[in-house]
Amino acid sequence: MYCSEEMSKSDHIISERKDQLLENKITERKIRLGWEVPNLELKPYKSGNKEQIKFIYDLKKEVYQKYVEKIYGEWSEEIQKKLFDKFMKENSNNIELIYLKDELVRILQWKRNRK
Repeated sequence: MYCSEEMSKSDHIISERKDQLLENKITERKIRLGWEVPNLELKPYKSGNKEQIKFIYDLKKEVYQKYVEKIYGEWSEEIQKKLFDKFMKENSNNIELIYLKDELVRILQWKRNRK
């Protein structure tokens, strides 16, 4: 069993490891977002853009349909469209889109504080 003195000596190691993990995540994100990849561009979602809305819905459907069907037995377009509309209303300010050579390829969504 560790005594408190031994634990306090290891605190800096834990802190350094956390910093290293955070730095690794940031580096990975930079690569994935295209800061290091030619022709990859991050663009904000434009409210009401039908092409972007369709892409986001189709991607969410592709990713989640099998799980929804497994849990609820079926994929109801009507219900899913309502849930998607709610999602877009609540999250549209937090969505950015990833383009590769001007072709929309993915969405990036995260929570951030906006004032």
